[in-house]
Amino acid sequence: MRQLLSSCGLMLPALRRSLWVHGDTAIDFLVARRLIQSIMDERPHVSLVVTAHHADTVHFLGRLFPDERALPMPQPIALPRWLRALQVRHLLLLDGGRSLHANVLRRSVNQGIPISLSLIHI
Repeated sequence: MRQLLSSCGLMLPALRRSLWVHGDTAIDFLVARRLIQSIMDERPHVSLVVTAHHADTVHFLGRLFPDERALPMPQPIALPRWLRALQVRHLLLLDGGRSLHANVLRRSVNQGIPISLSLIHI
């Protein structure tokens, strides 16, 4: 139930600013773990938000990043509320954006959120 509410933009923590990292599989995040950690070490004032589409991957992310926010993907209609509540300042795509709906990318660009693609591959 909590995941459903989060994906609808409800019951989200109010953050000052965050880095949103999205991937498709647990392997995406394991491969990029050092990159993510180095980014966060340089920006202690920024919160980390990690997302994936699959509930089992989100659960895994909660264990991999226990002090951060592991959330399901927002529902497209809730995306504006989701971006505002989490104060997303940058989006890092670990899977090249393949698992994101085009509307999410379009909305992020329209909100002025920079998007980066990870070049780390297995």
